[in-house]
Amino acid sequence: MVEKRHFAKSLTFIILIGLCIVVFGIFIAIGVFSRVNIYIKHSMMQEAGDKLNIAFLLVKQHYESYINGFFDEPYAQNMTKVHLENLFYGPEHLDYFWVLNKEGVLIAHPYLKDYLNRSYKEIDDPVYQNAIERILQAAKENESFVEYEFYKYGSSQLEQKTSAIRVFEPWGWIIGTGYYRTTLLTNIKSIQQNFLIATIVFFALIFVIYFAFLVQYKKSNDKIARIIKEIRTERDRLRVLIESMPQPVALFDQDQKLIDHNKAYSEIQNFGLPKMNNQCYANLQCPYEINLKTPSGTKWYTVHCFTVGKENYSEGFIQIFTDITEQKLQILFWQDKANQDPLTKIANRNILEELIDNFPSLGQNFSVIMIDIDGFKQVNDLYGHLVGDRVLAHFAEVIKNSVRKDTLVIRYGGDEFLIILPNAQKGVAKNFIDRIRRELQEPLKIDDIKITIGFCAGIATFSEDGEKLRDLIERADKALYMAKSSGVNQTSF
Repeated sequence: MVEKRHFAKSLTFIILIGLCIVVFGIFIAIGVFSRVNIYIKHSMMQEAGDKLNIAFLLVKQHYESYINGFFDEPYAQNMTKVHLENLFYGPEHLDYFWVLNKEGVLIAHPYLKDYLNRSYKEIDDPVYQNAIERILQAAKENESFVEYEFYKYGSSQLEQKTSAIRVFEPWGWIIGTGYYRTTLLTNIKSIQQNFLIATIVFFALIFVIYFAFLVQYKKSNDKIARIIKEIRTERDRLRVLIESMPQPVALFDQDQKLIDHNKAYSEIQNFGLPKMNNQCYANLQCPYEINLKTPSGTKWYTVHCFTVGKENYSEGFIQIFTDITEQKLQILFWQDKANQDPLTKIANRNILEELIDNFPSLGQNFSVIMIDIDGFKQVNDLYGHLVGDRVLAHFAEVIKNSVRKDTLVIRYGGDEFLIILPNAQKGVAKNFIDRIRRELQEPLKIDDIKITIGFCAGIATFSEDGEKLRDLIERADKALYMAKSSGVNQTSF
């Protein structure tokens, strides 16, 4: 009888413990289940915001290219619209980005092509008008998210949508992206189902053994954390966005380990790229320059660094490289005003010594041309030096307007000019000389004076006539002397 009472007490105690565990487990399950629901919604909205941030960086990159003079503003804006309209993501690759200006004109949208460049007030579509008004109001109030009813992926089906928005002030653009209600519910339901299955397993194991419940509960939470981490990793990489960019782009983790990059980055990766510059840590919005030695010569890049994720660089960095070789060569050649001829506004002979010692690559073939104006002394003697100066200035202007941006033009002395043509063999140099002669066929009018300008030219080509710039200049000078000995408007090699 005592044993029965003891058994009953033990059984009651065990039942009470079991009930306590069940009640405690139920409270835990309800709490975690509700937090999972809230966290998934928040995570997906944060994911939309992060996707928008990376798209915003793309817009800013094109804007900076315009500010730095690489493109004009309409071209930069058009390139931005094309990139944004071709960026899709999501499990079915249907989620998209759109752009609206502050007056309600649709700038970019992959599905509503008929509405582009039109004010929402001009479009007879109440659903569209209401959505645009909600977005404009949210942007005006500096809201980060906005909810509205809209057409699902360009179809006639209406569905509630939540979008992350951000205003790019320099162009007055409102940029946005987001998820439809079905997408949100599908993702929430998927996670909830996984959690529910795990919870059922937990409670089944409670009646077998208490410790098994704890182990299974821990595994379930680990599984949820792993699923959420996988979602965030997929969000941050956005490989489709990286691969769509023509510039070299690389993604690094917080330890500066390369975790993803596009094809353009692969092409420069083996040319001695430096490690992540310390400036990336000091100010991620401040670009810095690097130069790389490639088989075709030195190339210069501007490197922009941007964080992925929240503060403290917790998720890593994105590097975007912009090729500024052509602009850099021009800056190196022309930035020193002391080396500019004040009359003709081109480089003078002072720059030659520096160029001879530190000349950048001009390709596997380039030509050096020496030019001397025919009868220039007679012009000075007959009309005076002021007229002679006008002739020199006009001649230099014709040359500058006839050359590529990477060509170097130098006033070598008096009426003698030195021209260096990159990537140009003798045939190209000869065609260039002929083109200048055609431009000078019409006489120069100075007041009542008409002067027909002719010239002789000597051409030397790397490496046929020499492998050093100094030797090529001497060779071209000798060729010029031979041309002048033959008469006027002559060219010699």
